[in-house]
Formats: sequence, structure tokens, C-alpha cells
Amino acid sequence: MRLPNPALDLRASTLARNTILNFVGQALPLLVGFLTIPITIQWLGADRFGIISIVWVIIGYFGFFDLGLGRATTKFVAEAFGKGEFEKVQRFLYKLEEEERTQPPNIK
Repeated sequence: MRLPNPALDLRASTLARNTILNFVGQALPLLVGFLTIPITIQWLGADRFGIISIVWVIIGYFGFFDLGLGRATTKFVAEAFGKGEFEKVQRFLYKLEEEERTQPPNIK
């Protein structure tokens, strides 16, 4: 007899707990920002904080260009691990490494 995979547990209590944890994971950095940004402005000054804000925006744009590929990769690798398909994960990681080696650097 095969035991059910706990990673695929979709009971209401598990779903509610995971939803709350996801919300906390999203809200906690926002709360930390609200608390620390005034201190940072006071410490750096308005001009320097403006510069660091521009850098943060640029970094944010790079995150936007990810187009969800990082999350999709995490999902598919986790699914393969959950099903015990370790060779599938190995093939996927090998392909990523091979593509990284064959792509020329994008330096202008």
C-alpha cells in the first residue's frame, strides 16, 4: 500500500494555514519597510535615500523581466521531487547548466 504524499494534502485546514503563511510572507516585508524607511532616511539623508530608491526601482524592473520563470522552475522542480522523479530534476538542471555555458555573455 502506498502512503499519500503529504505535499499534495489539500484539506481546508492546510489550505487556510498555507494561505495565512503566504499572506504573512507578503505583509511582513511591507511592515518592516514602513518601520525602517524613516530611520534610513534620517540616517542617509534625503539625497542619498533618493539615489538608493532609484537603485531599488532598477532592481525591481529586473525582477519584472523574470516573467515568472523563477517561480515556474521552483514549481516544476518541487513537483518532480514530490513524485520522486529525481532523474527528471537532474536532466532539467543539466540543461540549464548547458545553456548557461553555451550562451555568449551579453556585454555591450
